[in-house]
Amino acid sequence: MLACLLIGGAASANPVRTPHVTATLEAEVATVVPGQPFRAGLRLEMKPGWHTYWQNPGDSGLATEIEWLLPPGVTAGAIQWPAPHRYPFGPLVNHGYSGEVLLPVSITVPSTGLGARVRLQAEARWLVCEQICVPEEATLVLDLPVGPIAYAALPETMARFAAADAAQPRPNPWAVTAERAGDRLRVVLAAGLAPGPTPEGHLFALDPQRLQHAAPQRVLRQADGALVVEVRLATQDPSPFEAVLALTQANGGEVRRDALALTVPVPLVTSGGGEGVGLALALLLALAGGVILNLMPCVFPVLSIKALGLAAHSADRASARRHGLAYAAGVALTFALLGGLLGAIQAAGGAIGWGFQFQSPLFVLVMAWVMVAVGFSLLGWLEVGGRIAGVGQSWTQRQGLLGSAATGALAVVVATPCTAPFMGAALGWGLAQPWPVAMLVLQALGLGLSLPYLVISAVPGALRLLPRPGVWMVQVKQALAFPMFASAVWLIWVLARQTGADGVLAALIGVVALGWLSWVRVAGTGDRRWLALVAVLPGLTGLAIALWMTAQPTAPHAAASPSHTRTPWSDAAVASAQAEGRVVFVNATADWCITCLVNERGALAAPAVTDAFTRSGVVTLTADWTRPDSTITALLRRHDRAGVPLYLLYPPHPGATPEVLPQVLTPGTLLEALARVRG
Repeated sequence: MLACLLIGGAASANPVRTPHVTATLEAEVATVVPGQPFRAGLRLEMKPGWHTYWQNPGDSGLATEIEWLLPPGVTAGAIQWPAPHRYPFGPLVNHGYSGEVLLPVSITVPSTGLGARVRLQAEARWLVCEQICVPEEATLVLDLPVGPIAYAALPETMARFAAADAAQPRPNPWAVTAERAGDRLRVVLAAGLAPGPTPEGHLFALDPQRLQHAAPQRVLRQADGALVVEVRLATQDPSPFEAVLALTQANGGEVRRDALALTVPVPLVTSGGGEGVGLALALLLALAGGVILNLMPCVFPVLSIKALGLAAHSADRASARRHGLAYAAGVALTFALLGGLLGAIQAAGGAIGWGFQFQSPLFVLVMAWVMVAVGFSLLGWLEVGGRIAGVGQSWTQRQGLLGSAATGALAVVVATPCTAPFMGAALGWGLAQPWPVAMLVLQALGLGLSLPYLVISAVPGALRLLPRPGVWMVQVKQALAFPMFASAVWLIWVLARQTGADGVLAALIGVVALGWLSWVRVAGTGDRRWLALVAVLPGLTGLAIALWMTAQPTAPHAAASPSHTRTPWSDAAVASAQAEGRVVFVNATADWCITCLVNERGALAAPAVTDAFTRSGVVTLTADWTRPDSTITALLRRHDRAGVPLYLLYPPHPGATPEVLPQVLTPGTLLEALARVRG
């Protein structure tokens, strides 16, 4: 008996005491039998008021980690996490354990080669918090003898493992369905519960990005005995997620806690309350948004060129129709390519949205050069084709159709920094759907963008409204070069915001190189054509150097001027301001977003709005999406938006949901919304 007690006593290592935690490495066996797995466990005893963290720590914190140093052939599994508890702290909520917790780990041993003893060494690290948080660690060693019989550990050790087993989530035995309305998710478990009190409970997602931790949850019992848990989604990710449902049921003077491990489905299509957008409505919104997009400042200069082209063909209805269809084909193909690229990046785990390509300084640089090159072409400095001997009229016609298609492609590319009315809801819903549905929404947007020109080119009466071709077209064509140059200036400003002075230098080197190539194009005729081929090399070299300069990595927002002060957005900042009883205005914006800039210099800068915000103590937070930022992408998806701008106005109450404002703001819209949220 004494030998058994001595062996059992070896199932726990000497404890390590830190200022706030006592850590011990324990095993459920006192002897190791070759080939028979067993469990070890990290036991943490916290001082009163202190807690450590679960695998998903919640709004803040760090999960406990164990790094094992084991003999050859011995392996350790993952931590078997008991169901956690919630720990509210101001506007934040953490998930973890207080008092005492045992974190079991399965240990596998080989059948041979163990020797006389097995040494388990664990490097444990945890974060323990009360009013402050302290990272702590301990090196724990447990030596277990090897023998033919598996002796159990001491009764108190076995009791702790039994308690840890009771706290483990068990597999969910019931069917699970879900209903979604915006970011609200109703999880329904077909439990068939008998009549009685409804248990209290909380749903913990294993992935920290899936649920809003601080949002209130409700557990309801339906008439058919089904159990309903109402939660708030933190992302528009439609994939199912793993979760633990912790339920507490009071039965007389006894409180029983149970936990279920379940897979939660997330419906693709929202429902209920009018918050959702179905396919038919999304297609109509995208079509209307595409039509309005023709009037946005980022698209208008390019489309003016297309209108000029239609005027040139106003006398030939068949030619006008062909060019209108070619333009529409260019728009449709470019939207398909853009949608395919967006879907591929999202499938690979990238957090992107509408206008994502303008987050790349290299893309912004190339687009600035494209605008300069188009301007040079409109001025006649970079004339392409039309004088190539021996090619014939048929090539000239095909080249013209290709030019119309290219204009359509360019219109799509320059349209992405803009968001027209109706576009936000359509794209936000569409890009969260499976790829075929998302592509339908994008094509509806493209049809709307093409529709005015298809109508003008196809309706005979519309063509007669266009002025007849003449010398005036040359002057208008040259005048349209200057909106192109203005677009290039704006893009260079965006590049400066992204990369600083080096980006501006690279852009100007490229402009000089394009000017050199234009001069070479004009000068390189006749006997000097061989010289032009040599002279083109400096221009191409300048473009290559500028591309290389811009491709070098830069720190995000390194170019921001000191005067460009914005209070950065975070969920914690919103919650903190609401806890102080203040209204919060969130401006999700980007320097390349023209709609954002118009709103910021118009409605948001209006004296009536700024005065009202100041008097009401509104906290303004900026979510700057100029460069890629996965947390801001998640914010956009949470509110069914695929891109910026997004404007949110939060009431001055902790946990209150925001009002989503229109993407095109007016002072009246802002003042009315402020009055509503203030009550």
